[in-house]
Amino acid sequence: MADLPFNWEPIIRNIRLSVDQILRSLAAGISTNEILEDYPELEEDDIKACLLYAVKLT
Repeated sequence: MADLPFNWEPIIRNIRLSVDQILRSLAAGISTNEILEDYPELEEDDIKACLLYAVKLT
């Protein structure tokens, strides 16, 4: 996960995908496996990093 300008939101590495998009997908009930299928450039550790980021915000 990297904090790079993408509407000033944290994004996942150099993938133009925001952490918020992943968290919203998970909150909507989309499984980790479905997200990984939709975004093959992601790794399971990327999703775990998004969750850890969310925990730090709370």
